Amino acid sequence: MFNWKITKDNLRIEWGIAIAIAILMLIMFEYIDLKSLTIWSTNILDCIADGDITKYYQFTALNLHNLSHQYVSGTLYSLIPWSIWNIPIWIFQRYFGYDIANSSFSLLWSKLFLVLALIITLIYTYKIVIYITKDRNKAKWSVYLSFSYLYTYIGLFYAGQNDILICMLGTIAIYHLIKSDNNNNPLFYLFASLAISVKYFFFIPYTILILLTEKKLFKIFYKLFIGIIPILLFKLICYKMPMYLESSTKNASNTIFQNIISHSFSIIDGYSLSLFIFALVILAFIAYIKRFEDKQDRAKSIIYFTTASYILLFMFSSHEFYRMILLMPYIFILFSLNKNIFRLNIILETLLSLFHFIALLAASNYYILSAPMSMYGNIINTVFNTQLKSKYILGHIIYHFLSQESGLMIGQISATISFACLVLILIINYPNNKFKFPKEESKCERYIIICRGLIILPALLVLLVGYFK
Repeated sequence: MFNWKITKDNLRIEWGIAIAIAILMLIMFEYIDLKSLTIWSTNILDCIADGDITKYYQFTALNLHNLSHQYVSGTLYSLIPWSIWNIPIWIFQRYFGYDIANSSFSLLWSKLFLVLALIITLIYTYKIVIYITKDRNKAKWSVYLSFSYLYTYIGLFYAGQNDILICMLGTIAIYHLIKSDNNNNPLFYLFASLAISVKYFFFIPYTILILLTEKKLFKIFYKLFIGIIPILLFKLICYKMPMYLESSTKNASNTIFQNIISHSFSIIDGYSLSLFIFALVILAFIAYIKRFEDKQDRAKSIIYFTTASYILLFMFSSHEFYRMILLMPYIFILFSLNKNIFRLNIILETLLSLFHFIALLAASNYYILSAPMSMYGNIINTVFNTQLKSKYILGHIIYHFLSQESGLMIGQISATISFACLVLILIINYPNNKFKFPKEESKCERYIIICRGLIILPALLVLLVGYFK
């Protein structure tokens, strides 16, 4: 019998819906960034085959595939394992003249590398919850919620971003930190520094975690330095490579940093106060003065402060539409550790995802769920020999039915609701808080869980009309 209350294990229908949506998005979308990342990874193999890896940046800058991005951004730490994964499609490109940048099956193969990273992330999510709670049911729910998270769909299955590698490496790092009683597990520093080197975002929770677990100032600075060693080594090795400096200056790092500190207002002598930096300093101070009551409190605090640092990032900065994938899986591990407010957390996260999504669409974002950016030449094209009849951009469709004023109003209201949800999640999940909640909050109605997993489905159906209209 179908039970609308959570009892033991989550239902097969929920996993079935989640996997079906993921597969549908895998075959629907080949986002422009995925094409760039795929070619950047196979360029490594080309340079190795040609006998001179030092020409990598120069070779990539030629942009032989006419990609949307001419220059490589960031380090190559994520691209090296990806290049190994892509050896089969590189062979077809190198020796048989196959155009993998415009091959739907080649790009699907490349995206499956990111799916593998998601699977590893979920495995360590399970291991973390099991280690802390010894409860398999909680661990299964944290895995399901992470997989069916709206921004897992958008960040990975739509956009094909390597941010999932930050999630994977960060989750492995945190697993080893939780297992370590003396805060000196070398595997934590190894995986944390690698997560930072993919893109620098993980340095935010890493800093907070160092302050949470270490109280001696010299060791704090020493451990912070450990976190950036792979980046420094990479820059040292690549500094004299042709076109490396040009590529570094033209990547998105400076824009991302400006977006992070852009939300501000005037303070002393006309200087601007960055809301994110201000909030992060407060969180860092709370982490530094925090003292653990026991091993369980330590583990819960590690998860909470990791989640909180990312929440502050999304509360007080501008960010790309797919970036909220970075909350996964930490926020859902946090939910599993607070069973007494499971229902309340699910409702807040559902509202957060829904209204943040609406705010993005109301802003008429050209990139989010955009047919021109991701749907030409996909597997539907290839298998069914259909052509995209409409250049649907979901944000523009919504915007078309709204006046400029109403669109702005809807966006502001939605952004405000999502902001409030983030604040409430921060407050009610603080470790060892004194709030008392009804016992009913430990269970959540099935229809809420299912509706949460279906948020993206109407948008996918609208885009599919572009093929069969």
